Amino acid sequence: MADDVIRKVVGYLRQTEKLAEAGDLDEVLLEARLALRLCNDPSRSETTSDAGT
Repeated sequence: MADDVIRKVVGYLRQTEKLAEAGDLDEVLLEARLALRLCNDPSRSETTSDAGT
């Protein structure tokens, strides 16, 4: 499970970087929040949709 969470967080961070380069700050905030949510409560976050993946 931890490996899955790490992969998802890394994916969100990569997406955040792409969005930041494109100047889409609203989406940067969304992706960052998803990554933080996974870091703070991985078991609860897995019940939500995977919007960034």
